[in-house]
Amino acid sequence: MWEISVNPACFRWGTSLPEFVRACRLAGFAAVEVSIQQAVSLAKELGGIGALERWRESEQVVVTQFSGILPSGPVLPAPLLMAEPDFRAAVASVHQRLEAAGALGCRRAAVVVNPRSGHPRDVAADIALHRLGILSDAAAGYGIRLAVEYIGVTRGLGPDLTGAFPFIENLEDVDRLVAQCGRRNVRCVRWRSA
Repeated sequence: MWEISVNPACFRWGTSLPEFVRACRLAGFAAVEVSIQQAVSLAKELGGIGALERWRESEQVVVTQFSGILPSGPVLPAPLLMAEPDFRAAVASVHQRLEAAGALGCRRAAVVVNPRSGHPRDVAADIALHRLGILSDAAAGYGIRLAVEYIGVTRGLGPDLTGAFPFIENLEDVDRLVAQCGRRNVRCVRWRSA
């Protein structure tokens, strides 16, 4: 089954979650992908997770997926092989983001995997599998699946996505990583552009 939704990266920097949802609706989209950091911020503005859920219901928002289970700043997602201290900090606050996803009725979280790494492939794979296990366990408690996505871009990558060694270069690499992970709620996402 195809789900057509709009990713927040398609909008200009600084667009709020309510503005994003309104613009998507006006453009004829029935569903959106959200930056979960924006949802957490909106929940604080509205007065809590219950208020975020009421907002979703009143706006009839359908959220197919969220990014930012590993956050990078107020909007962007961080890749799975982010620096260890940053990963530990992200895991320490992951339940806040998962609660916000639940309030939005969203059951799928995007996890971006690095195309390149500062570690040899086998070391990077061990780190990635360990981290996917941690995220999988946390997400499972909320009924959320992890959608592992690879980045097909090879040039102009930020420092958190690149390194001396190739890691995930194609969908077959993602399939192998997901199979090695062996978790029921971790899957490979196959996107097609229109």
